[in-house]
Amino acid sequence: MIKNNLLAILRSFQKSKLIILINILGLSVGLVAAILLIVLLKYEYSFDSFHENKETLHRVLSVTNNLDSNENVYFPRAPSALNEYLKEYIPGFNNLVTVTTTSPRLKIDGVLYNDKSMYVDENFLRNFSFDLVQGSLKQALSKPDAVILTKSFAQQLFGNSNAYQQSIIINEKNYTITGIIEDVPANSSIQFSALFPIKFYKTYKQLIDSWGNNLCEVYINLPGNKDRHETETLINRLTKIHERKGALTTFALQPLSRMHLYSKSDFGIEGKGNATNLFIYTFFVIFLLTTSIINYSNISFNQIYKRSNEAGMRRILGASKSQIFFRSWAEAVIICLISFVISLQTVSAILPEFNELFDRRIEFSFVYKDILEIGLILLVVSILLGLMPTLKLLKISRPLSLRRGVEFTASNKPVKGMLITQFVISFFFLITALLVTNQLEFISYKHSIKDNESIIHVRAGKSESNMVNKSHSFYNSVLQNSVIVNSTYSEGIGRRDVYKIAKFSVFDQKEYCYIERFEKNHVTIFNRNIIKGRDLDIEKFPADTNSSIVVNEAFLKLFDITKPFETFVSESLHKYRIVGIIEDYSIYSLKHDVQPLVLLPVRKITDYYFKVNKQNEETALKLIEKNWNEYYPNETFTYLFYDETIMADYRDEIVAYKLFMILAVVSISISLLGTVGLISIILIKKKKEIAIRKILGASIRNLVGNFSKEFLAVIVPGFVLASVISYVYINEFLEVFVYKASIDVSAFIIALALVLSMVLILVTIQSLKYLYKNPVDSLVKE
Repeated sequence: MIKNNLLAILRSFQKSKLIILINILGLSVGLVAAILLIVLLKYEYSFDSFHENKETLHRVLSVTNNLDSNENVYFPRAPSALNEYLKEYIPGFNNLVTVTTTSPRLKIDGVLYNDKSMYVDENFLRNFSFDLVQGSLKQALSKPDAVILTKSFAQQLFGNSNAYQQSIIINEKNYTITGIIEDVPANSSIQFSALFPIKFYKTYKQLIDSWGNNLCEVYINLPGNKDRHETETLINRLTKIHERKGALTTFALQPLSRMHLYSKSDFGIEGKGNATNLFIYTFFVIFLLTTSIINYSNISFNQIYKRSNEAGMRRILGASKSQIFFRSWAEAVIICLISFVISLQTVSAILPEFNELFDRRIEFSFVYKDILEIGLILLVVSILLGLMPTLKLLKISRPLSLRRGVEFTASNKPVKGMLITQFVISFFFLITALLVTNQLEFISYKHSIKDNESIIHVRAGKSESNMVNKSHSFYNSVLQNSVIVNSTYSEGIGRRDVYKIAKFSVFDQKEYCYIERFEKNHVTIFNRNIIKGRDLDIEKFPADTNSSIVVNEAFLKLFDITKPFETFVSESLHKYRIVGIIEDYSIYSLKHDVQPLVLLPVRKITDYYFKVNKQNEETALKLIEKNWNEYYPNETFTYLFYDETIMADYRDEIVAYKLFMILAVVSISISLLGTVGLISIILIKKKKEIAIRKILGASIRNLVGNFSKEFLAVIVPGFVLASVISYVYINEFLEVFVYKASIDVSAFIIALALVLSMVLILVTIQSLKYLYKNPVDSLVKE
């Protein structure tokens, strides 16, 4: 019996190859999206879970009041002095961990490595569950020449030889490898390849004596009976006397278990993970999977027209309802199983691109039990939903169906409802992707980022940044190359976390303002606009060095200055004259208001900016690096692209754009696959009608037009509903921006025109196969 049913199912598949292929492809796409989401969710929620002390470890955050505002600003670092201070004044606080955020450059035996290294104290490995496979926890970080390497980094340096207790020259100093540690898991918030003892860090004594730095991450392992909020209160009471930059700094504790996903929602700190985004991704993938299931159900419903006659004949020949039910259901099971196998293979193949999109290191294995279990649950859900057409077939599979037949078309109410839902989802993703694109283009415009230009940002070497003559010599040598279109240099600007703040006075009013120190070319290289007066120019106006400033419009508004060139501005013991007014621009992201800004002359060069044409990027980088190695042979050449630095503030929006675009393409593809399947089925049903109409004189144009109306009646309502949903969503999406693009009507028009044209082309192509046939042949066969 089973063998006969399987043979019958295979024959049925052979007769409907196109329909089966469309069903398999549609379900596979939905399952791929669902499995990728499961992989991502499991990876994200597993972050830092391998630490035994994950529930008791907390990161110390610095809390300041930004520019006299009432909002707290949280910073994921703390003064190095805090560690020693708490150990001294709070009994039982021996489980503190200090990690420097400054990573020493690794020049090993003359070769530079980009692997991350950190200075840590002796409590680091006692509190964090990183597996030390060789070496002693007590002794590994006890000597000034000690270094611990991860297993893979040690293998990179020594090959298959045992690296433990080997000597190695790092940054011109001899070290002994006192420990080998298992590779840091990908789902760890703390990543490193080498560990050095912090107590022998050359500036450690200055760090622990200073409350004016935020160069470390400090972690506290609270005993089980210690309350986090009570501990915060205790720490702040003891450290109340310490102030920085005129603003009292307090401290907050962030649980390690919430660091990865909840930093932004809890404290407004940008992090790699974001629980809100995961919720949105889950919602979208459910949408996509729903589209796949609707596509499958639609085609299955329309096949009932053909299957009802077959079921009626089987009933006459003595088949029971259960036999008809299981035969039809078995077909759905086989299709779903094939789709699931294809989806697993597809996930494995596209995972590298998926990791690149989300900046993750997720691994996927066919023996990964949990993923497969959840994937099978999704498969079962899909099969259960596929039972609806089977149950409908069972309901109508009476012998009477041979005489009356069953009619299902795109205008049938259940089918029409599902088709509309399918197009609502497709239009929503497409319209939203276009609107997010519009906002990203607006961001690029506001930050003066042009498609055909690149600005290479080079940071001056640490040991050389105060050597003005050498800095200028390097800068001028680079300018000798013709590929450099424009250039400028600055002091500490462009590093998003180090903008300086100072209190300026005008008419006895004192306010905090931001400071930039740029050489004059910054106006042209960053496409900024001096709207009144002039820029600073020490060569033409030597007095600018100590007595002149340029301010932005927000500065004038803050102090209510109406006659800027007659106004003097004081800062500490200095008095300045305003010589120019620059147009407002965002020094941070467009999610923040434009800040009052003061431009001052450069005192020392810390950052260089070289503008080149996009096609000359590689050539320019080689030339700049060559000059760098001549002037700074002991410093690592590091660079950033200005647009990448800027757009890093919009990582969530860029990922959302990519995700929406992918989902739009996928959901539209599923909808179009379903449309092809429906057209094929409906055309088979309408062969007789088409033949009679042609005999009565109907033109091919009229026939295609009449046939297309059924799908227009589905597409237009789907577009209207999707437009409303997209409009509401994009308003919420743009709510975080202070400066945003207006909602462009063209995005809606483009989406409608694109989908409509593709559907009409498919309808026309499929229809022509039957419209050009001899109507007599169709009637004879009928």
